Amino acid sequence: MREPITPPQLSPEIKQFFERFIQVVTATVRAIVQAVAKHYPALRVIVEREIARRKRIAQLSYRKKKSQAKNWRKWRKRGRRTGR
Repeated sequence: MREPITPPQLSPEIKQFFERFIQVVTATVRAIVQAVAKHYPALRVIVEREIARRKRIAQLSYRKKKSQAKNWRKWRKRGRRTGR
């Protein structure tokens, strides 16, 4: 029978490093979350404005393409009438 595999033991320095690292990361994430929560209404306004702007641009470009297609069809019809 094989003897059970034991996980390698980390040195105290490595354990301490990772504990500090986790604390720093946790503090940073907490600060970011608090800042976002604090400024949420203003951020929401910016996001809504950007969404509306992109939607408007999409509609305008669709209209532009539609009118270009219409003009193209008109020119093709005009060309056929002249007997080309």
